[in-house]
Amino acid sequence: MLHSEPFADKAPAQVWAATLDGESRLLCSLSTMYRILAANGEVRERRNQRRHPSYAKPVLEATGPRQLWSWDITKLRGPEKRVFYSLYVVIDVFSRYVVGWLISERECAELAQQLFEETCAKEGVEPGEVTAHSDRGSPMTAKSTALLMADLARPAPPASIRPSSRPPRAR
Repeated sequence: MLHSEPFADKAPAQVWAATLDGESRLLCSLSTMYRILAANGEVRERRNQRRHPSYAKPVLEATGPRQLWSWDITKLRGPEKRVFYSLYVVIDVFSRYVVGWLISERECAELAQQLFEETCAKEGVEPGEVTAHSDRGSPMTAKSTALLMADLARPAPPASIRPSSRPPRAR
């Protein structure tokens, strides 16, 4: 009945209403019509759906030391309740060596800038030699830190980090 000529272009609800009005007999319920159509794979969204293109997730890979650094800030519990310290850590992804760290009572972009300046000076990193990866926390996206990264390191796009399959080197 749903595929017959007068009902081929109509929705099941319209077919159900038309058969009820015209013939005064009920062949099946509306839910049964949908069940029959679903069993034959004929029920779908009729509106045009936008297809989102699939993008390749960028992957940062380190094949040697001093190519890719990852840095983050974490909270450390203090000696008393409601006392926390911020631990800033910079790690070389290839060697998994902590190249710089800083503990502070507060979290701010100026301290992150200071940490990177000191770490780059200590490690002898030239501008543009290392890629710095971080999550998108507020100190990491602050303007002063972003300007520093533009000068000292290449900021990395949000990506998954993959160290090389080589064993870590000893320091």
